[in-house]
Amino acid sequence: MKNCDRKDNEKSSYIETAGKTSCLLYAQDGHHAVPCIRILGSHIYFTLFDHGGSLSTCSYDIHHSPHNFLRIHIGVTSGSLHTLGFNVSINWRQKPGDGEPVDLKKEIKIQVDLTTQFTIELTKVLFISNNLFGRGTTVWGGVMEIGEVVVKDSWIDPLRKYTEGFILWVLNGHMIKGVPMLIHEQQVKAPYPSTIKNLPVNSSTHFIRSDLAHAKYETSNYYL
Repeated sequence: MKNCDRKDNEKSSYIETAGKTSCLLYAQDGHHAVPCIRILGSHIYFTLFDHGGSLSTCSYDIHHSPHNFLRIHIGVTSGSLHTLGFNVSINWRQKPGDGEPVDLKKEIKIQVDLTTQFTIELTKVLFISNNLFGRGTTVWGGVMEIGEVVVKDSWIDPLRKYTEGFILWVLNGHMIKGVPMLIHEQQVKAPYPSTIKNLPVNSSTHFIRSDLAHAKYETSNYYL
């Protein structure tokens, strides 16, 4: 928050918000994007940060545009977990106790085909990137039926010809020593509000960025 809507205040508030967003994404491995509200005097800005960059609205005067202010406020305070930037492919398994249910374990379900599904229990965070813009890599240690595995969640460019998983698959095919064995690779998707109900798309600002001139956008990817 700033006391007035000046150009220098708008710039400094953006820089401060970006810094706090970077800390949040580094501290919370289940977050891949962060919606933010910046209030400068009587004006409000809505900014969405992810590892592909950021998108901001123009400023809205709270007194002259009360409906826009209300929509932004309700959207941030009452939005779904996906809207608020959480990775909805990570599930929390709860164990009922004497009092309230207690979050016990995080797990990911990987659908290989119509009949094959993996459930991976995430046991610890091995690495998490502190870069706001870039690959945004998070690496977990996990356990599944075949034993211990490593799960990597990486923010990728969907237009790139070869993904990391494909490169690993090629290296595995040539039996290159010292290369991790690829179990499965997939892009994380979530519902997108469109004319097609519950259309699953890359869990990012992919479509919003693609509508902007010369915009760069990236998506999310898992491989084991």
